[in-house]
Amino acid sequence: MERDSSDFLASELRAGPGEEWIQDAQEDERLTELLRRRRRELSQVLLEIVHRGDRVRAELVDRSVVGMPTYAGSDFLTVESDESTIDVVAGRATWVIERQTEGGLEQGGRRLTFRARLAEIAETGATITVVTSSRGPRTGPITTVAPDHIELGGQDGEVLIPLGLIVAVVRPKAPQ
Repeated sequence: MERDSSDFLASELRAGPGEEWIQDAQEDERLTELLRRRRRELSQVLLEIVHRGDRVRAELVDRSVVGMPTYAGSDFLTVESDESTIDVVAGRATWVIERQTEGGLEQGGRRLTFRARLAEIAETGATITVVTSSRGPRTGPITTVAPDHIELGGQDGEVLIPLGLIVAVVRPKAPQ
């Protein structure tokens, strides 16, 4: 008889207050996750994408870039497509994420700024395409990276592009 009453009490606790405690715990977990997501900055989200190996589509002014992210800088994301490597300024694109279940890259150490990436590209002397928010893309080698602009050489003569107008830099892959 005593066993039946303790089983009954346990059953009632699970059905009544026990169920409420479970619901409260689930709500606490949901709110904690929501708070964590609200505190993340875009650069942190993009780094998580690189680590997970998610595919991305960066929607730019006049094009979309689809591919695998390979590097998350402090203010940009490098995306590898079949034909090019694209460095996209984080806050100047709309990002569509396609979750993956495996893959991803380890990335440690200090992250480069977009300006530092531009200086790396300038050192190579490679011809690149600069996508801006003000006009169609410009093509040529970066001749100078200044504090607030780049100088791009090309057929049009020297072109000065303020860093604030640059949306992305496209580097073609070498033919194989």
